Amino acid sequence: MTNQKQLSELPRNHVTNLTHLDGLNTSSNAFKPLALEGIYATINSCNYRLKNMSKTSSSWELQSTTKAQELITRWHLSPTEFFFRAVERGNFEEVQRLLDSGTDIEVKADCDYTVLIFAASSGRTKAVKFLLDRGANVNARDSWDHTPLLLAAHNGHTEIVSILLSHGAEVNAKDKDGDTALASASRENHKDIVKLLINPAQSIQIQKNFDSAREAMSRMSKRVYENMIGSERGEELLAKAEKYNISYKADSINWLKLINEVETYEELLSEADEYNIAWDLSEYDPVGLQQEIEYCVSAGRSETNDLHRYYFDSRL
Repeated sequence: MTNQKQLSELPRNHVTNLTHLDGLNTSSNAFKPLALEGIYATINSCNYRLKNMSKTSSSWELQSTTKAQELITRWHLSPTEFFFRAVERGNFEEVQRLLDSGTDIEVKADCDYTVLIFAASSGRTKAVKFLLDRGANVNARDSWDHTPLLLAAHNGHTEIVSILLSHGAEVNAKDKDGDTALASASRENHKDIVKLLINPAQSIQIQKNFDSAREAMSRMSKRVYENMIGSERGEELLAKAEKYNISYKADSINWLKLINEVETYEELLSEADEYNIAWDLSEYDPVGLQQEIEYCVSAGRSETNDLHRYYFDSRL
C-alpha cells in the first residue's frame, strides 16, 4: 500500500476516532472536533500536494507523509492553547465555539495572561472588542499586576486604550513596579495616549460618539441598500459605474461607497471640461484626473501673472 493511499484511508469520524490518536490531549470534549479538524486539514494538504506534483520524488512523498503522521501523534495543544491561538489568528467563530463549549473567558496562560490582556498588549483591536462584548474582565491582571490598559498604553495601541477606557478600565491601576498606564505611556513618548489618559472622560465620550456614528452609518447603509437594489436609481448608478470603469462587488454592493465614487468622479469630469481636458474614460483614475486639473489651474495662474506683469511693464 502506498503512502498516499494510507493517508486517504485515514478515518474522519471527528469524535470517536480521537481516542485512537496517540498523545492527543483529550481533557476537554470541547476541543475534540477542533483537534481532528486541524489534523485532517494537515493530511488533506499533504494529499493535495502529492496528487498535484507530478515530479515529486518518492523520498519527498515519504517525508511529507511522515511529517503528517508526526503532527497527529504530537498533537499536545492544551485547551488553553487552543483558545489563545484562536484569538491570535482572529478566528472569532472558533473563539465563540470554544466559549459556547464551556471555555472560561478568563482562563490564564503563562504569566497569568488572559486572552484580553494578550489581545490588548499585542494590538489586536477586533479581538479586544469581541472579548469585551462577551464579558471579559477589563481590569484583569497578570502575574506582574499588568492590566490590559497598562500594556496597551505601554505598547502604543491608542485605539485599544480608548476602547478599554470606554469599558471602565481603571486608569490609575499600578503594576508591581508602581507603574500606571499614564507613566508608562509618558516614558514611551506615546503622546496621543497620554492625552487620553489625562482626560479619560473625554476619551470615553469620543469613543461613544464614534460607536454611535458607526451604528448610524450601518443603519444608513442598510436603508440605502434596500432602496437601491433593483430600483431605477440603482440601475442608473450601476450603468455609470460601468461607463467610468469603477469596480464594485456585484454580490455585495457598497452603495454608499459607489454613490460617493460616481458623484466625485463626475464632479472632476465636469471641472475637467472647463479646462478642455479630454480625459480617457477607459481607466478609472480620479487621482490622475485631479492632478491634471491642478496642473491646468496652476498653468492658468502662471499665464495670468505673466499678463499682469506685461500690462504693468508696458505702462512704465
